[in-house]
Amino acid sequence: MGREVRRVPSGWEHPRRRGKHNERCVPLFDKYNERVKEWDEGHKLWEEGKHPHQELIGDNFEEWDGPRPKLINMDDPSSWETGQYMPDFPQEQRTHIQLYETTTEGTPISPVFATVDDLAVYASKHCTTFAHFTATEEEWRSWLSGPTGPSS
Repeated sequence: MGREVRRVPSGWEHPRRRGKHNERCVPLFDKYNERVKEWDEGHKLWEEGKHPHQELIGDNFEEWDGPRPKLINMDDPSSWETGQYMPDFPQEQRTHIQLYETTTEGTPISPVFATVDDLAVYASKHCTTFAHFTATEEEWRSWLSGPTGPSS
């Protein structure tokens, strides 16, 4: 779909960087822990000489899978770069939801909301499902309440 819901703390403000002409959100991937686990497992196989794609690339695992994923350091804007991940919020702080586009690493396309209903109302008026396609409040609510919605 090019859209996903991310669980965030109340009051979360996605990091923004001042550009040449305006301020833009810093694109951030989600699901840091899952990606680190995948990377570490692949790296281990590589070190053991057992990775299935090792013969295609050679001696450097990072040439195959890129550098090990890293979280954004919210306290150091000068370190913000492409390819970083959302902060690893403790589960008990993930009380709200925000809609993100995932055509890039991920930038927010909605404010933070406490409920699916509030997000569905907002999205039906202000967001596309992809490109120029839109959805009704009911369609957004159905998608947000489904298996790929914020409970996952």
